[in-house]
Amino acid sequence: MIDIIKKCKKCNLHKGRTNAVAGDWNPRAKIMFIGIAPGRLGGDKTGIPFTKDKSGRFFRELLNKNNISQDIINVTNLVRCNPRDSDGKNRDPSHDEIKKCSRYLEKEIKFVKPKVIVPFGKLVTEYLLKIRIKNFKDFHKKIIKNKNSIIFPMYHPSYIVNYNGYDRKSYEKDFKTLVRLF
Repeated sequence: MIDIIKKCKKCNLHKGRTNAVAGDWNPRAKIMFIGIAPGRLGGDKTGIPFTKDKSGRFFRELLNKNNISQDIINVTNLVRCNPRDSDGKNRDPSHDEIKKCSRYLEKEIKFVKPKVIVPFGKLVTEYLLKIRIKNFKDFHKKIIKNKNSIIFPMYHPSYIVNYNGYDRKSYEKDFKTLVRLF
């Protein structure tokens, strides 16, 4: 499956990508973190989700601070190529791009079978829950029982480090809550 993702041309995002980012596909993972898409300065460059850019470094810092081993997590994205706007900056993927790419996430979830799924942000949470969300703060840190796992939505790390949309210390505490709960 990883090779198929890396060669995927189902939508136009493949034209501007450096790397299609497959995710970890870790069958031992207890917690799955799902971002929206690889960042243009991070995962798109490295081929590894949440690396090199500010949000990736912050996320990896939180993993280290909380002694969360790579052995028990899976890190992936809803869309596997970086969506860019006309200025070359990150943008949210379109519904069509999500529709064409989400089958990879569905297969990854079935393969990994995580106990806890942490969708980062509104778009990923909406996709997983199959609902429209008016105000994401109503879902941040809410424990949602699903068929085979628990969904624990959190703000996207970029919302904290790039936009100061939520207090960094509070987010660090939220991450500790995640670790304590699961």
